[in-house]
Amino acid sequence: MWDMIWFSLNNPSFWQGTVAGLILYKLLEKSVSHILDKIRTLLHTRKEPIEFCIEDLDSDLTNYVKFGYLLVRFGTDEFLKETATDSERKDAILQIEEVFGKSHYDRNQKLFCITLPIKIHKTLGVQFKPFVDVLDSTKLNDVMELLQKNEKFDDVKISGSLNKQRIYFLLRTISETMTPEGIRNNYIYPK
Repeated sequence: MWDMIWFSLNNPSFWQGTVAGLILYKLLEKSVSHILDKIRTLLHTRKEPIEFCIEDLDSDLTNYVKFGYLLVRFGTDEFLKETATDSERKDAILQIEEVFGKSHYDRNQKLFCITLPIKIHKTLGVQFKPFVDVLDSTKLNDVMELLQKNEKFDDVKISGSLNKQRIYFLLRTISETMTPEGIRNNYIYPK
């Protein structure tokens, strides 16, 4: 009996035209396509660390923050509308990927430094939105105030989504772009 089942499963004519065969084919097709897209993205991007520091930060507050960025998309919305090729459009789809950075605190200088590993597309650049997650809601106003009064940051706002303990901001030393919805993001040009 097992020999007959094994023979049927290994026989291509069994799979042709059956629902199971079609489902298996579509799953395989999606998996291969996803893997090839990931490989293409890996080959077309590079990581560049961006570092910024916050002065005079209370060491206690460093335990309650986690910095990162939202990778919005490769390229800008204007470029997509005007001159992007089909393969560039494929790479420029919305990513909406959270990437967290590393941080360290220098107690002597009271300096809190954050390094974000920015993934940059080699021909499209990258559109991203830095953020900080505040792990204790009682510290949210302190972190918000600290970012708002620091000249390195701009457009400091509490997230409008379900994650109300996230503060988005822009880095003033990095270029900006605007989405069609009027959202400002940082943008790094390709090199």
